[in-house]
Amino acid sequence: MTDTPEDDWYWRFGLLAGSSLVVGCLMAQFLWSVTHHRYIDPDSGYYYGSVKGSLSGTDATVYSFHFEGHSEARWYWTYSTHFVYRSLQFGWWSPFDGRGDQLGNTGTLTLPSFEFESSQGTGVLTRPLLSEWLLGTTNAPPDQMRGVDRIYELLHAAADGTLPAPRHHTYYFPQPIHGSMQHFRLGLGISWPVFVWLGIWLAGVVYFGRRR
Repeated sequence: MTDTPEDDWYWRFGLLAGSSLVVGCLMAQFLWSVTHHRYIDPDSGYYYGSVKGSLSGTDATVYSFHFEGHSEARWYWTYSTHFVYRSLQFGWWSPFDGRGDQLGNTGTLTLPSFEFESSQGTGVLTRPLLSEWLLGTTNAPPDQMRGVDRIYELLHAAADGTLPAPRHHTYYFPQPIHGSMQHFRLGLGISWPVFVWLGIWLAGVVYFGRRR
């Protein structure tokens, strides 16, 4: 069975339509990228958040706490800084952590329940427990407790999507704790010229397809 001229036309039309779709989208995305700063991503796209913090006590206290994690990737039509984290990997070291060395402890924190599994066991991470881990007491001086409070606030912010907005530059915390945090928006962005091209392409396919 041989192809008819009608079949041949549809085959060539489909090939041309498919290749023009791909090439047009790539050119539209390239056009957007060369007209914007390299640190600016398209508002719409399939994005996820990535956070990594490394914090330590001030000169009056000696401890360290670090955490990191990724949010679930999802589609965004508009720019958003609201990345909700469902779990974090964390670790800490202090003179009061019960190990007697500087290897520290590690664990996984489930959000927003704050249930944890760590080298110290399992349970629910509360502010008093975090204070015991880092300071060895729940009744430390106010200036030391403010550092614990700040760490606990950051963990809660990761759970409810209110961490400082993702950006390409590092956040630094001089007080009441020392340390830094990196918060990124990662994924695949789709710029608005791509959507414009998709509209033009679809209209062209419909127009020329009906003229056949």
